[in-house]
Amino acid sequence: MSLTVSARAPVSVAPIADGFPGAWLRGDPKARPFLPRHPSVEGDWTARIDEVDRTPPAVEVWERARACGERLGASSESTSNARALADGSTLCVTAGQQPGLFLGPLYTVYKAMTAVALARSLAARAERTVVPVFWNAADDSDFDEIGSAVLPDPDFRLTKHSLAGGDLAAGGMVGDLSTDGTARAVEEARELLRGRSAGEAILRHLDGAVSRAKDHGEIATALLYDLFRGTGLVVVDGRWPELRRAAAPLFERYAKQREAIGRAVMSAGADLEESGYRAPIAEVSTHSALFELRSGRRHQFEGTTDELLKRIREAPETLSPNVMLRPVVQDSLFPNVATVGGPGEVSYHAQLSPNYEALGVSMAILFPRFEATLVPRGVYELAERRGASVEAFVLDFDAAMKKTAPRALPEALKVALDGFEARVVGDADRLREEAASFDAGLTGAVDEALQRAQDAVRKLRGKAAGAARAAEKRRDPSVKHYREFLRPRGVPQERVLSALTLFLETIGSPLDCLEEALARHVEAARDGRPGHWLLDFGGCRDGEAA
Repeated sequence: MSLTVSARAPVSVAPIADGFPGAWLRGDPKARPFLPRHPSVEGDWTARIDEVDRTPPAVEVWERARACGERLGASSESTSNARALADGSTLCVTAGQQPGLFLGPLYTVYKAMTAVALARSLAARAERTVVPVFWNAADDSDFDEIGSAVLPDPDFRLTKHSLAGGDLAAGGMVGDLSTDGTARAVEEARELLRGRSAGEAILRHLDGAVSRAKDHGEIATALLYDLFRGTGLVVVDGRWPELRRAAAPLFERYAKQREAIGRAVMSAGADLEESGYRAPIAEVSTHSALFELRSGRRHQFEGTTDELLKRIREAPETLSPNVMLRPVVQDSLFPNVATVGGPGEVSYHAQLSPNYEALGVSMAILFPRFEATLVPRGVYELAERRGASVEAFVLDFDAAMKKTAPRALPEALKVALDGFEARVVGDADRLREEAASFDAGLTGAVDEALQRAQDAVRKLRGKAAGAARAAEKRRDPSVKHYREFLRPRGVPQERVLSALTLFLETIGSPLDCLEEALARHVEAARDGRPGHWLLDFGGCRDGEAA
């Protein structure tokens, strides 16, 4: 087996997160009070494990997970873990995401990988079985969030693929989309994928997931089971009625105090704003944390409290939690020690703390997901040729190319340019002296001439830099696509590129290649110092350490 994704040492190419999430992760005293626990506090882990040990198992949920996993191709490790969750003999850590086309953005798999690595670390520390769980938020209604995927071709040119969504009515759940849209997107991407090292393996995963799944949501579940085979990952689908029936007591507690909870959440948002942070939950989301399900569509529940309580007691499966209640459902039903998330999840939980308190639910520990940028091998070679850091190219490729352009010129040409400019300045200084001795009014003309000469030298240097860039393109035609690959649309790569990108150059599992990097991320996060990784995309060969 050859592994072609390898992890370089972690580097801080940018702050791990800005705003509240970054401040909280770094232990800023102003941010810490907004969340009850922190991953760097050992006592918080012990306390949380003690709490979840007393959580009765949501048997119906885990039985559904086992049966669904068996139908969608889960490994024996995953089905065994679902049974262990059903009998209450294990702990778990949870991550989650909406089911995007081709599994959504890269950070989807980074979340799942972090959950797997954290579960392994906790199991070793606590000498207990700890299961990684992924919440597939297939009950979400935001089609724009899941309707496209961006993949690189072999030259790192980005290509966008789209999921047909015309049959998703307003309020419809994205998981209910038919498999036809994904099947068409797979056909559209087939030739591109065949041109990659692991393209045929990815196509087998995609074709198999489409054939086994009943709908778009199940495609994501099947892909997770395929790509994380052997890790014991268990997938839960947010559409399952078993979840809502199990959450009925929580729904009832919420209904009895929903107005007060809404005010408390908005008050927490105001406190965040007053502390200089952004409040992520809008007021409209606090009016009712439960949607009513009718004909497969989610509608804001607009009845009275008595009507809501009656619905909860008679048919809780016809109600669906929104962002204000869904995390609380997870932490009340699952033996969830920690929730893996990105900056968005950390911010949401900060505003939800009073919600947890009012409903009598303890919040799991928030744990930062793995953050990384995939860096083409050619960028490493380019940085080495130009005597610059790879980080500089990742942060601003064009600026790094411009700044290092002189180093890309032949030595003789650099010496000649520097000498020419020095002579121009020296001759102008002598000319100014002679002109001043003859007529002081001539010095201004000399300065103007020098300015024009220096402008000409700068233009010449610019042309030389352009020639250097053209030479780089002749040496490596992919150079013209690296900037967009590293920072697509000017934002972190992991937010835009498809999750499948990580698997394009990997024969085998990236989890094997990144095992050490993930373990180091877990330990660094527990020490309160997570970092951003650069991953050498295509740099680990047979016999090399991953």
